[in-house]
Formats: sequence, C-alpha cells, structure tokens
Amino acid sequence: MIELDKFLLPLKIPSEFQRLCDDQEVLRSLATWKKNVYNELDALNTHVARMRTEGELLIGTSLADLVFYIIPYTIECDSDGLDLAPWSTPAMQYLAFGIISVCDL
Repeated sequence: MIELDKFLLPLKIPSEFQRLCDDQEVLRSLATWKKNVYNELDALNTHVARMRTEGELLIGTSLADLVFYIIPYTIECDSDGLDLAPWSTPAMQYLAFGIISVCDL
C-alpha cells in the first residue's frame, strides 16, 4: 500500500468542497489543487496499468483504498446542471473510469 499512497493521498478531496465558500484565498487554493489532480490521476492510471502488465494484482486493502479515492471522481453532473462534484471535471471522470476498469472490479 505504501507505493500506492504517494498516488492516492494527493487525490483526497479538500474539506472546503463540502461547504459553500466565498473566501477568495480558499477558492484559489481549491482551483490550484483541482488543476493538479488531473496529473495525479494520470500518474495513477499509468502506475495501475503498469502493475497489471507486470502481473501485480490489486487486492484487499490496496484495492479498497484505490476505489475509495477514485470513486468521487466518477460522479457526473446531474441532468439539471447541479454540480454534485465540483472537485472533478469530465477529463478526470474519464481517467477515473479508466483506472477502475483496469482494476477488474
């Protein structure tokens, strides 16, 4: 799990996304974090694909942790435009689904 931690911990969604916030400093910080998450997801996708190619399986706690951190990025906007996942983008959703599909859940 330690090897996966370096990929998963940056994906932890900041608690500031849980509440409406009008603090400009917090909003800038969240925007910076969000820009970096795509790169983190991309690196994780590459890592998980390499693990699979090398025959290394994700099982037990490692698989559970991976799913725990990735699933929030698969949430799509509601049909009425309600943003249920302001921390995600369609590109992140695509990567998240790709990571989950490689895990053979």
